[in-house]
Amino acid sequence: MAETTGRPRAGDSSADVDIYTTWRDRQAGLSSQSVIRAHRRVLCSGSGFFRSACSGAAATAGTMRVSLEGLLHDDVAAAVEFMYTGSVAESQEWTVGRWESMRDAAVKLDMPLLRQECQRHVGRTAVS
Repeated sequence: MAETTGRPRAGDSSADVDIYTTWRDRQAGLSSQSVIRAHRRVLCSGSGFFRSACSGAAATAGTMRVSLEGLLHDDVAAAVEFMYTGSVAESQEWTVGRWESMRDAAVKLDMPLLRQECQRHVGRTAVS
């Protein structure tokens, strides 16, 4: 069963994009498919990737489905949260590798502001 996360809450019928990602439990070595629900306007304003995906004729009606291969669920969820809030809700457990993974997701999603934020943390964390 797919887990649903993201800024829109349960029952929010205004969310019009379902983003399918792979969720991995790094400790247990398990993976499953997860869904992040979001609003098209937010995604298109914050990401060149989503702006391109939303520009197609098929994307104009109903809920749009986007599958993201090669990106971790946690990175995509944090990127979506960044589009809504302008910040990354980091954990004390975040390592340089975690920030680098987020930065790579930001590059793939064409999110220059998030990429810069991640790069700033990579530099700061590497020095600490």
